[in-house]
Amino acid sequence: VSPDGRYVAFISERGGKPALWLADVRGRRLRRLSGRFRFEGVAGGVSWSPNGRQILYTRAPNAVGESRSELWVIPAEGGRSRRLARDGWPAKWAPSGERIGYTDHRNDDLRAVVARPNGRELWSRRGAFESWSPRGDRVALLIFGDEEVSTVITSPAGRTLARIRGQALAWAPDGRRLL
Repeated sequence: VSPDGRYVAFISERGGKPALWLADVRGRRLRRLSGRFRFEGVAGGVSWSPNGRQILYTRAPNAVGESRSELWVIPAEGGRSRRLARDGWPAKWAPSGERIGYTDHRNDDLRAVVARPNGRELWSRRGAFESWSPRGDRVALLIFGDEEVSTVITSPAGRTLARIRGQALAWAPDGRRLL
């Protein structure tokens, strides 16, 4: 659902091939935003930018022997999609809209990545991107060990602030701690 609550973006196979579609919240004024995807894989992971001007989505080509998910962005009013990452899923906008966090999963080596909306990577580190705090001043990452999972809290620049044993589920509304 768009930040103003008026529109819904979704993936549909109307016409036989998946594409990104937009409709008002009543299900009217339906229109296709993207071209039809030329693959047989999965598409999804739709995420609106905080200002409602751009939409992130994921395309998985599903070619033989491949399991990558490509991260794309398109203007909300329609237009040309741009690929931001060859391996990126799930992607989440920072509350400011100035950064995007996602998990890069090339070669089964999970890397949490924070990038600019143009795709320029700012930093990455071992682990999986989990979420932005409500204010965007902290990032939660999951680190998978041999026998346990840890949650690491970083600054938006990637500096470790805290490490918690186990998997945290949600940020407190004030964004100061994970629950």
